[in-house]
Amino acid sequence: MDEKLGEELDKGRTWRVSMSSDSVFEVHSYPSVTVDILNCSCTCYQWQMNGFPYSHVAVAIQASGGDINDYVEDYFYTSSFRESYLQAIHLISMTLKVGVSEENCEIVLPPNTRRLAGRSKNRRIPSRREKIRQIKCGRYRRLETHNKKTCQEPI
Repeated sequence: MDEKLGEELDKGRTWRVSMSSDSVFEVHSYPSVTVDILNCSCTCYQWQMNGFPYSHVAVAIQASGGDINDYVEDYFYTSSFRESYLQAIHLISMTLKVGVSEENCEIVLPPNTRRLAGRSKNRRIPSRREKIRQIKCGRYRRLETHNKKTCQEPI
């Protein structure tokens, strides 16, 4: 997020900032916006929605002489991320789940796949130096040499 903050400052490097009051600034960009640092608001509402000072706000804070890191929400700090995983996560055992029994469960089998009609395509063996183009199979999302249409794996 520090890199993103630096990028936002670079975006507004050429903009002019006018001071309306102690905490209200007008940033002359296209379109011009008003930034209220005290209430953490901007007329384009990106600061209110994201909680992260984007380019208009970063330029206004820099013009006021304040520290940009003071205006970043606590959500974006690594300390709040670490605090969210401090406590243990307890598992729920199968015996505590209500309404689950083997009698109520129906076994669902996969659909039967059939061999496609027509002559199968024979693949030639590529030479050693020839590069094989890797594509992603749409059925099981791995990089292979086939796609979903030519996949031979069972469903």
